[in-house]
Amino acid sequence: MIVTTAQNRVIMDHLDADDMSIPHEDFVNQITEKSGAEKWIVEKLVENWRYWHPNGTKNGLRDAQEDAKRTDESIYVGQPLPRPKTPKNGSALPENGTGKVAEILKHASDGKSVAEIIKLGYNKSTVYRQVSEWKKRNKKTSESKRVEVA
Repeated sequence: MIVTTAQNRVIMDHLDADDMSIPHEDFVNQITEKSGAEKWIVEKLVENWRYWHPNGTKNGLRDAQEDAKRTDESIYVGQPLPRPKTPKNGSALPENGTGKVAEILKHASDGKSVAEIIKLGYNKSTVYRQVSEWKKRNKKTSESKRVEVA
């Protein structure tokens, strides 16, 4: 869509003053006459303006009731948020975590290698990262214990 600066100013002045009292087609014709822009361009601009400013307000977007009616957007707010994974048998301690990372670290602390943990079905990059971080933490704590003893 190409409009000149002068046409744009006339169109925007009319849209800003729109109070929804003029029917759509008459409003488009009025703006087309005064601005000199092509009718299809003015029609698209008026259509979009009235969609996003349904009550004639230029300060805000559509109201919440109108948005709640739209089914394509309500799917995001209609579904519950995901909950943290909890063990079925209650074997994992909450302070150690109960998700996949906690399971990976448990296998690592049991002495399994990275390759064995990956064969159990865990993501390769997650296993490498978590096991290496776990080893670094254990190394730092063992070094600090040695310093305290000495």
